[in-house]
Amino acid sequence: MSNGIAATAAHLPRKSSIGLILGALGVVFGDIGTSAIYTVTALAKEQHASGPGDVTTVYGMVSTLIWSLILIVTILYVTIFLRADNNGEGGLLALLGLIRQVPRKAARRGIWIALAGVGAAMFLGDSIITPAISVLSAVEGLELLHGGLGASVVPITIVILVLLFLLQPLGINRVAKAFGPVMLLWFGAITVFGLLAVIGHPQVLWALSPHWIIPFFAAHPLTAFLSLGSVVLAVTGAEALYADMGQFGRKAIRRAWLFVVLPALTVAYLGQAATLVQGKSGPGGVFFAMVPEPLLVPMILIATAATVIASQAVISGAFTVIHQASRLDLMVPMRVVHTSEEEQHQVYLPTANWTLAAAVILIVVLFQSSQNLTSAYGLAVTITITITTSLFIGLMILRRDYSWPLWVAGAIWLIILVFLAANVPKIESGGWLPLLIGGVLCFLMFCWRSGRKQMRRWRRHEEVKPAEFLELLDEGNVSRVAGTGVFFTPSRDRIPVALHVMAKHQHAIPERIILFTWQNVHVPAVPAEERIHPEDIRSPEPGILSMTATYGYRERIKPLGALREVIKLRPDLFGDLNVSHVVFYLSLPIVEVVSRPPVKFVREIYALMVRMRTDPVNQLSLPRERTIIIGREVKL
Repeated sequence: MSNGIAATAAHLPRKSSIGLILGALGVVFGDIGTSAIYTVTALAKEQHASGPGDVTTVYGMVSTLIWSLILIVTILYVTIFLRADNNGEGGLLALLGLIRQVPRKAARRGIWIALAGVGAAMFLGDSIITPAISVLSAVEGLELLHGGLGASVVPITIVILVLLFLLQPLGINRVAKAFGPVMLLWFGAITVFGLLAVIGHPQVLWALSPHWIIPFFAAHPLTAFLSLGSVVLAVTGAEALYADMGQFGRKAIRRAWLFVVLPALTVAYLGQAATLVQGKSGPGGVFFAMVPEPLLVPMILIATAATVIASQAVISGAFTVIHQASRLDLMVPMRVVHTSEEEQHQVYLPTANWTLAAAVILIVVLFQSSQNLTSAYGLAVTITITITTSLFIGLMILRRDYSWPLWVAGAIWLIILVFLAANVPKIESGGWLPLLIGGVLCFLMFCWRSGRKQMRRWRRHEEVKPAEFLELLDEGNVSRVAGTGVFFTPSRDRIPVALHVMAKHQHAIPERIILFTWQNVHVPAVPAEERIHPEDIRSPEPGILSMTATYGYRERIKPLGALREVIKLRPDLFGDLNVSHVVFYLSLPIVEVVSRPPVKFVREIYALMVRMRTDPVNQLSLPRERTIIIGREVKL
């Protein structure tokens, strides 16, 4: 334990280096880095702050922005949350895994799963809105070049987004090398242009003082309070910062934030404040108004590249969350393509990719501009941050750790609740969108978990115990045929339906039977040497072997690899077993809904998700020519 929060795993990312910091800039900070394009513009629009003499309002709102970055991102996420890792991994679901590891009954309550489910749903809603608002805000800079280009913003945005989603099957590894330098160029550019604006109005440096927040709220309390709904746009991407800890390590992320991102954003926001005070805001927004006209075209190109990178990071994060959620039994499993043999976390989900693409493009068409999306975006971000903080506080209390991180996180959590309250009035003007997306996803999670619970009950009723199965074999009506069969079962004390059906109805089973069970633990990955322990292998009957393999929630289940490992562990039991000759048997439930309304609707949704889930042969990486699937009707 470090300071009562979390131990640093032995395999935590490599020692921080320039390369890791550069990589973190490209993947982790794209979202929060590009928020500088639209945040001040959204705030100025709400405050009607657009001309000289409006110093109190402009300084107050920019000071609120900067200190929100310090409190929420620097203190809460970078200083506190990055200390709470689950074997080097961070994010909502990593916190859920840590909570589930606490050896107390309170840690097993459904409230934590429900909270994490809602948080994951809102993060996915954020993942749909981010590409739309980010690319739209960058392309809108074209209006500064020519007023007639405004009509081209939406078509150009859609083309860029389509290209972005078409690149996803290549994997982040193929394009990540260019991300860091481009984002470094982006942060350098906003720093330079911010400095130029500050030099033109150096008095704006006073906005760094938090005392400006008091007259800002005192002058127009209600308007200032509601503006917090736009202030939160500045901290969007904070959750990605935490979730991507496993890729780059806490040191690289902290250094990138403290020495590059935070200074760049601070200068950029001060520069926009100086631009506003001097009345230079234009149709392309405050951000592009602070860019000298000769450099406008290259800045628009850099901004567009940066927003595409920000979108890429969020999309990759969505793939990871969906994959983790399915492994934690929160969502239906989807087909997963691992785009890197070296990195487990780099995954591509075809179904999720094209669903996200359709949703993002639909939002662009419906909302038309980045300003129309700010209400929707702020609510999604605030709910996600609120839930992550709640999970962290819950973890600390369950561990009975009342050290300073708990009290600091609790104080900031109260501030975040104020941000959340400020976003509530925006539900009507667009905030309904993330609530709708999150609500639909939460309902699907509920249907999936409810159906899975019923399936477990069915299995307990239909699957016989090993003793009963051995009695069936002792009756002498079952013959043994040459070969080895691997049967998959979720429980070591139950015989899988496929094996029972073969023995009872076909009266023939393989000469050698391996009952393969796997269990998921609440850590991201399990070292190969700990995958299977000798005590997890047993032989309840000659010719029947039982084995259990353990996997983390970010790992792919590979029975072939586990078999090779177990042969090395126990050659006395497996002898000269040749894995290339083994036949695999899968039990596939075929769901028929017989329930009455309103339960029937939930069951029908579950049955639909079962039909849409990934092919189990692909999911387990089994050889298709040596895999036999035996179906069995299940009435729910």
